[in-house]
Amino acid sequence: MGAQNALQVYYFKRDLWENVDLKDVRLLSTPVIANKLKRYITELTVQHQDSIISSAKYLIDKTLDKPEYFKFFVNWIALKYEPTKSTLMDSEAVFVFMIQNYFTKERAFWSDSLNVWRLQERAMEMSASLVGKKAPNVTANDVSGTPRSIYDIKAPYIVVFMYNPTCDHCIEETPKLVSFYKEWKDKGLEVYGIALDTDDKEWKTFLQQYQVPGSTCTTLPTARFVPSILWISRRSCT
Repeated sequence: MGAQNALQVYYFKRDLWENVDLKDVRLLSTPVIANKLKRYITELTVQHQDSIISSAKYLIDKTLDKPEYFKFFVNWIALKYEPTKSTLMDSEAVFVFMIQNYFTKERAFWSDSLNVWRLQERAMEMSASLVGKKAPNVTANDVSGTPRSIYDIKAPYIVVFMYNPTCDHCIEETPKLVSFYKEWKDKGLEVYGIALDTDDKEWKTFLQQYQVPGSTCTTLPTARFVPSILWISRRSCT
């Protein structure tokens, strides 16, 4: 896109909502608002997390005193970039921004306090592993009871695989990970596996059956969806 075209898109996107009466809640019952929002977010906004966050904030902040529009916009954008449903490279960044800024107990008037708490917990977990951030260190015991840390791994590339031994999707995805590891381990790949919400017997039986490499265990509960795979380069550990 040339500079002139980019400028035209910028002004068109900026003015897209100028003639929309955001006080008229009747429009929410028509396709007008939904179609306009979809075009604004997915067509006129570059599909990069920073651009999406900027566009979302610009629009949503216009509706802070217009509750029905606020509710519609916040839910639509958050669901659009929910990590299990989006193909955006770092949809987690958009999702975390939406939850931490708008799905709060003060602002999410349509949701109960328990649901808000769960979303905030999930966003907090995700925020530690966003693209470009220093990878969080984790230490947990391996199968022999020896503590192992992500930062102890010297391989240039690390896959952090979080799973639960009874999770159907985890059972489906684990053989694919093991196969990938066998193909790439000689090229500098290592796996740090974390079994979540489980017990010793369950975890070790799963390890024996699927031969999960580099596995550790923690029994802490988590709000993160599993299986969850994080890619880390050594640069992000320093």
